[in-house]
Amino acid sequence: MEKRKGPSTSSRPRARRRVAKEGSEAKEAGRGVEDECDQLRCEVRALGGERAKLSEEERELEEEKRRLEEQERELQVQRRKLEEHIPSLRLELEQV
Repeated sequence: MEKRKGPSTSSRPRARRRVAKEGSEAKEAGRGVEDECDQLRCEVRALGGERAKLSEEERELEEEKRRLEEQERELQVQRRKLEEHIPSLRLELEQV
């Protein structure tokens, strides 16, 4: 009888263990990738919340800036009116 050409029966359990080990390593690597993706999703959600909060603060600051600019214009108008009265008040003071 001729000997078979191929793996011996004693190497088959080793090959199975090697394949099983590679499979479990691949599963662990896949789990690691999934965990990293989950972590990144959480970070993206948190950053999205921060972005929304900062956008709201920016909107509020822009609104306050517009209010202050309007107040500044009103004060300038009042100042001009008061400055217009100064000559007449000086004249009245001189007459007194």
